[in-house]
Amino acid sequence: MKTAIESLGLSTKETQVYLATLELGTALVSSIAKKAKVNRLTTYSILESLYRKGYVSHHKKKDVLYYSAVHPQVLVNQAEKTFQGMQQALPELLAMYGLSENRPHVSFYEGREGIQTLWNLTLDCQDKKIYQLANVENLVEMAGRDFVYGYIERRIEKGIWNYLIHETSGRSVERLDYDPSTIGKDAELLREIRTAPPMFALTGTAFIYDNKVSFLSSREESFGFLIESAEFSSTMKAVFDALWQVSE
Repeated sequence: MKTAIESLGLSTKETQVYLATLELGTALVSSIAKKAKVNRLTTYSILESLYRKGYVSHHKKKDVLYYSAVHPQVLVNQAEKTFQGMQQALPELLAMYGLSENRPHVSFYEGREGIQTLWNLTLDCQDKKIYQLANVENLVEMAGRDFVYGYIERRIEKGIWNYLIHETSGRSVERLDYDPSTIGKDAELLREIRTAPPMFALTGTAFIYDNKVSFLSSREESFGFLIESAEFSSTMKAVFDALWQVSE
């Protein structure tokens, strides 16, 4: 719950004060401060900030100021308003971001959540073709098997083909497959798989699609990055094509 409220742009202490006020109904600053476990002067400053943001209201009774939290639906409405504003601004933001083929960008991601984000980004593929160089064992361990199953289902729903070169390091492709029951169903799963030559070793995984290349490390280093560059993507696709020809 606290995380949801903080996602509106409130700090941890602002969230504590809002929730304390919400629970108390209508209360003095001192009561709210005690409930929120925040210094009284700090609480007063936070309440004024929340008032300006429209998250609390106040009124005087016998020259004493009382505060009340607004209905939680107001927070939901504010979140929707913010989202709509961002949606309207998105075209301009994308223009500023410079998503043109002649202006490369590099984004860095960390941890399992970052790896999953990078993987999910491939589902925005416009060409409906993803070229993948993979150490599947490390990749599944890093992203999580349940996530992988869900990703495959969403990729198929979007009609995106996956051309995959396995790095096996002497292990059988069958043992490394996401799910043994899917072996022999490549057309149904919109994929084509080849096994790299024994001398080809990878610990990470690369996705090549549109004008993008993403790299996902093993769990040991736990990071990934995305390069948006037509030139780099074209170069990596040429490497993939060459390796595809000598893979089985």
